[in-house]
Amino acid sequence: MKGVFESVNTRAVLGLRQLESQPFDSKRDAEKFQEVGLLMKGLVEILKTPVLNSQGKLNFGTVTLLEKYRILPSK
Repeated sequence: MKGVFESVNTRAVLGLRQLESQPFDSKRDAEKFQEVGLLMKGLVEILKTPVLNSQGKLNFGTVTLLEKYRILPSK
């Protein structure tokens, strides 16, 4: 889970830096803006999902998140 979080976080930070490096142009930056928004939404989803359930076993939601965000293509 840590690796998936770090990967999504790194991509979000890089995207934010790209967007902040120059004045916003909606035609040029719309796709990057949407991508960063989705990455930020993913980070919130990861942070809100408990890793373990009440029995101390891996939470099914965590497994789902790992499958969902582990396959993000590298850019």
